[in-house]
Amino acid sequence: MLDLIIALSLHVGLKEDYNEVHPHIRYTHDDIITGVYYNSEKEISAYVGQRWEKYNCGIEVGIVSGYSIAPVVPFVRATYHDFFVMPAFEEEDNTIGAVFGYEFKF
Repeated sequence: MLDLIIALSLHVGLKEDYNEVHPHIRYTHDDIITGVYYNSEKEISAYVGQRWEKYNCGIEVGIVSGYSIAPVVPFVRATYHDFFVMPAFEEEDNTIGAVFGYEFKF
């Protein structure tokens, strides 16, 4: 299944200013996910991972490119309906925060 998505995000506990609008294309087959999106650092990210879902709650884990910390980094994201939350990290001063968001699927 192919989804066209616009995600809105809020970065909590972080010091930098981040992009909060993320156009996103996702392809899902069984529990494998892959996609491309405009990330919080205003770069293009590509990812591949796995999604488990039950009772409208989901967990996603995988790898993603396009961030300044490293060429490829792991990710984890929890979802409930179209809401999501994921951990965030700023390398410069080891700040840990969270990204909360909502996805509009077309």
